Amino acid sequence: MDALFIDAKGLVRFIQDLETAAKESGAVLKMNSAVLPESPEEKGPRLQFQISGSFPALFLFQTRLESSPYQIRFEKVDFLRAGEGAGQGAGWSANYSLKVLSYLF
Repeated sequence: MDALFIDAKGLVRFIQDLETAAKESGAVLKMNSAVLPESPEEKGPRLQFQISGSFPALFLFQTRLESSPYQIRFEKVDFLRAGEGAGQGAGWSANYSLKVLSYLF
């Protein structure tokens, strides 16, 4: 049960889990920011990151993220294709902003 919740020390492990999920999906993750909450009213840390790779890789990452044991809230997800006329194997990226709700204060 403890593995379902994270605290300030566990946030690094959570970010490493995101990086592993991206790599196993065939995508690359770039962390932009991780902000710890100052009070319980903020619910949990907010993370902003970008992943890049083929569309199937990004879709697989999204699926893994949705089925992770942590309770998270997607605040924003933008999928962007690298260029017009590009196929599925071409470069895609996704910008994420999410909040980890299974956070222990």
